[in-house]
Amino acid sequence: MPGFTLDEVRTRTLKQRDSWWTVYFVDPMAVRLVRLVANRTSITPNQLTVAALFLGLGAAVCFALGYREALVLGALFYFLCFLVDCMDGKLARLTDTESLFGSWMDYVSDRFRVLVCAVA
Repeated sequence: MPGFTLDEVRTRTLKQRDSWWTVYFVDPMAVRLVRLVANRTSITPNQLTVAALFLGLGAAVCFALGYREALVLGALFYFLCFLVDCMDGKLARLTDTESLFGSWMDYVSDRFRVLVCAVA
């Protein structure tokens, strides 16, 4: 398995422009987690996309329950699904495994996840 450094992960994966929330709160964690995943596992970007989808669906269930503890848990799940969603693209760019199918799957699952959470 390759041994990516933190600087290499940052250089190859960070976007030129991104939202302030992503830049200051998500990317610092995502970059470190992507390095860990790339260096120590065989997890693929598409597997991360599916994991983000399931975390988002878990958040939607919690939001639909509607009581305080479930809403807090839903917010945690939603943050984690956003973190994992950021990781899938970074991992694809880092490992040169970007694909048209992966981009489509990411786009569709993102829209579906947001819709389901909004409805919940």
